[in-house]
Amino acid sequence: MPEQTTTNQLRILIVEDEFVTLDMLSTSLVDMGYTIAGDAMDVDEARKVLAATSVDLAILDINVNGEGKGIELGHYIRDKYGIPFIYLTAYSDPATIQAATETSPYGYLIKPFSPADIHAAIKVAMSRVDSNGGRDLYLRDQSTFVRVKAQDIYYAVASRNYMEVHTRLGKHVIRSTMKELMDRLPSGQFLRPHRSYVVNARHVRGYKNGTLRLEGDVELPVSESGHRTVQDFFAQR
Repeated sequence: MPEQTTTNQLRILIVEDEFVTLDMLSTSLVDMGYTIAGDAMDVDEARKVLAATSVDLAILDINVNGEGKGIELGHYIRDKYGIPFIYLTAYSDPATIQAATETSPYGYLIKPFSPADIHAAIKVAMSRVDSNGGRDLYLRDQSTFVRVKAQDIYYAVASRNYMEVHTRLGKHVIRSTMKELMDRLPSGQFLRPHRSYVVNARHVRGYKNGTLRLEGDVELPVSESGHRTVQDFFAQR
């Protein structure tokens, strides 16, 4: 199984009309291990980026192109793309915050901000993302969030309060219990051959002598209680 790769880094769009702030955000995000999906200094340019490439998270200046334009963009992103976004603003007056709140943002960054503030805002935002229903999972691997498709997960193994999630693209170590991870995975697609393992049924290739074989020559143990689970799986194929 390959080790961790960077091909599933969170892809972030930055919309900010002050070059210094835009540059600072971009540099900080790259240093944190994220990918810049695009940057824009006006709303029209932001829409072009959204139409042309995959974006996981957007950081929007509330007042890009003038008062409230960022809020209009927030409405557009919520309604058309359904991706999480964080507002960036130098204003924290109640009226501005109320108008912004009505677009259901996933957080705020108040200028001036530090890299630690950026990190905290992304952590809060991505922790709120609902990853059920077979959509992409956003997993926190150490201090960086990564995007993982449920279908690309081979298996996961529990280790105390952590889970090692092995995927087609690499391995991620996340702070999670088995139950927490199972609650986020599509129901009916994963099975538990052992109390410490959860396996994507799509990647199972065989079962013999208490060992479950996955594609890529991966072999995992099957417990006595998991034997029935595995037998039922093969009986339904």
